[in-house]
Amino acid sequence: MASPPVDRTPSAEKGPTASVAMRSVMAGIRHSFPTVQQMSTRSLSDRIRPEQAEPNMSRPDVVLLDTRELAEYNVSHLPGAKRLDPSISDSDLASFVDDLRQRQPDAVDKPLDLVCYCSVGYRSSKMASRLQKLLRPPPVARDQASASAGQHSSAQTSAKQSSSSPDCAAATARPVASVFNLEGSMFQWANENRQLCSAGTAATRQVHPYSVVWGRLVDRDRHNWGAS
Repeated sequence: MASPPVDRTPSAEKGPTASVAMRSVMAGIRHSFPTVQQMSTRSLSDRIRPEQAEPNMSRPDVVLLDTRELAEYNVSHLPGAKRLDPSISDSDLASFVDDLRQRQPDAVDKPLDLVCYCSVGYRSSKMASRLQKLLRPPPVARDQASASAGQHSSAQTSAKQSSSSPDCAAATARPVASVFNLEGSMFQWANENRQLCSAGTAATRQVHPYSVVWGRLVDRDRHNWGAS
């Protein structure tokens, strides 16, 4: 049997209560999704703390994407998180991202960082990988853009004359800077006693354990299986 991947992430990046089992899970997820960027719970907390509510123009805005099932989301989720169904089709995912980027037109030039999370990070890493592929321009599009550089000035004039067209809307959409998986995800966040909310934004400390086995990675006194 092959040896598990060695976990070389500095312990400070795992948060204060990452158990040996959770660290092993984190390492396995990084091994399974090597192209997905990982954000620690501590780093995310630093990005969204209430005392940092004032806009920071030096870095992208954070958009939290909860990639769990609805029953899990209803028990609790990270404040402000938008639920993204884990089984969403590619076409619906593209529409979801387009809608996300078109919001808040007053901040259209401010890029976005998408941070996905689930229970421990596997489902969210899978979604982050899909988002990366969706947002990456295809080689043909890049080649065509380069080949048509000399004709760009006339295209700009035409675009100004059709400012209400879908193409123009796409051009003014907020760019996505990066896509991340929240390492340790919901369970690690909860075990570190970070803020959670339930339906109606009410504060809670409970978490859907996903399953009996995986639920061992989150404090038992937090378990809530939701409505039966």
